[in-house]
Amino acid sequence: MILCLQSPLSVVWVVADYPECAICLQAYEPGEALKLLSCSHAYHGKCIDQWHCAQPGSKTCPLCLRSVTAVALIPLGAHNGKQD
Repeated sequence: MILCLQSPLSVVWVVADYPECAICLQAYEPGEALKLLSCSHAYHGKCIDQWHCAQPGSKTCPLCLRSVTAVALIPLGAHNGKQD
């Protein structure tokens, strides 16, 4: 079972380390909501949803292949992880 949570946590560190979605290879845009998996990897919501729909049985992270036990919806700030 995957638990979906809304969280006010910042994902600046995620965007700094991974500035683009590892599934579609598109950069994250300000105002987007990312899905942060229990392994701490983040993706576009539609990308990870499609990835998980294509997987039979238990769901895993595309990068580390760990089993996903929780998903948090994280709004991406207007600065997209860049510091002025």
